[in-house]
Amino acid sequence: MWWILIGGIAEVFWVIGLKYYCDSLWGIIATVFALFISFNSLILGCKKIPTSIAYTLFVGIGSVLVIGSEMILFKTNVSYAKLSLIILLVFGVMGLKLSSNDKIKAEKR
Repeated sequence: MWWILIGGIAEVFWVIGLKYYCDSLWGIIATVFALFISFNSLILGCKKIPTSIAYTLFVGIGSVLVIGSEMILFKTNVSYAKLSLIILLVFGVMGLKLSSNDKIKAEKR
């Protein structure tokens, strides 16, 4: 599970790097490094939990953090609709993770 969180955090850096920092050599190097860390973390996370849940968590964490960082760092528009949808996304990802725990426990019995 920790690998997925690390991958989601690294995803923020490569996604923002694609938009803002790919005009310099160091920006490209940092973006590629963050991409490498992000996807390697996803691969390691898939070894511990089912791939469908790992990928959903990875994308959910990354999406929420990318949107949040853009709102804070780059002053993008914040609206109640956007915040509501982010909260809905978080609850959806949490629900999938919690439902997968039940299935994994049932399979072990």
